[in-house]
Amino acid sequence: MSVRTATLTDAGTMPAVTPRRSRQGFLWQLQRRPLGMLAFIIVLGVILVAVLADLISPQDPYRIFTGQTRAAPGVVAANGVPFLLGADESGRDILSRIIYGARVSLWVGVLSVAIGTLGGTVVGVVSGFRSGKLDLVLQRLMDSAQAIPSLVLALLLMAVLGSSLTNVILAIGIVQIPYTNRVVRSAVLSLKQETYVESARAIGCSDFWIMSRHILPNVVAPIIVIGTSGLGGAILTEAYLSFLGLGAPPPIPSWGGMVSTARTYMLTNPQLLLAPAVALSITVLAWNLAGDALRDILDPRLRNR
Repeated sequence: MSVRTATLTDAGTMPAVTPRRSRQGFLWQLQRRPLGMLAFIIVLGVILVAVLADLISPQDPYRIFTGQTRAAPGVVAANGVPFLLGADESGRDILSRIIYGARVSLWVGVLSVAIGTLGGTVVGVVSGFRSGKLDLVLQRLMDSAQAIPSLVLALLLMAVLGSSLTNVILAIGIVQIPYTNRVVRSAVLSLKQETYVESARAIGCSDFWIMSRHILPNVVAPIIVIGTSGLGGAILTEAYLSFLGLGAPPPIPSWGGMVSTARTYMLTNPQLLLAPAVALSITVLAWNLAGDALRDILDPRLRNR
C-alpha cells in the first residue's frame, strides 16, 4: 500500500511530459524555412490551377472574339464575361490562356523531368557501379552532351525532331539526362564502397540485385531533389523554345509563345506581355526555391544549419 502511495505521490510531483517534436519531421523542417514554405504553397497553387483549368477558366482559351483584339482589362466580351486581364492580339482571353498555359508548362515539365531523371539515374547507377570501360564510354558521352549549353542542345534537338509538344518533352528530357547522371554517379561511387554492398557481393548477390536493392534506394533523396529543382528549368526551357517558335505550336497556349507574340505591342498594350511573363517568373522561382528547401531538408549536413 505504501509503495503504491509513494508511486502515486512521485508521479504527482513529476512535471507534465509533453511529446517532443521530431526534428526529422518534414513539415516542421519546412516551417523553419519561410521562403521554402511560400514556394511550396505557390507550387501547389500552380498545380491546382493546371488541374482545375476547365473549371476556373472564364473563357475558352481558343475562342476568338472578333472586333475585341487587344481589349483592355475589364472590357466585357461579346458573351457577357469580362476580360479580367484583357484580350490578346487575336481577341482571345489572356487570363484563360495563362491558366491553360500553366497546364501545358506543368505537363511538359513533369514528363521531361521524368525522362531526364529516369535516363540519368539508369546511366549513373550502371556507370558508377560497373566502372571500367563501360563507365569510361558512358561518361565521355555525358561529358560531350554537357559541354553543349542546355538551350543550344535543346534547339539542335528541336531542329532535328521538328516542332511539336511531344518533341519538346523529348528534347528537354534528353538535355537533363547528363546533369542527373553526374549527381547519381557520384552518390553510387560512394555507396558501392559501403560494408553492406561488400557483404552482398560476398554472399553471391548479382550486380542487378545489388543495384536495385541496395544502391538505388539510397539515391532516392538526391533524385527527388534533382527532379524538383529541374522542373523550374524545364518550364523555363519550354518557354524559351516557344518564344523562338520551336515549342508548343499555335494555338496551344504557352507562356513563352504569349510573350513572343506580345512583344510587338509591348509599349501600347503592356498587359499582353506582363501577364504571361509574371506567371512564368513566379512559377520558375517557386520551383527553384522549393527544390532548394527540399535539398536542405533531405541532406543531413544542411538540415540544421
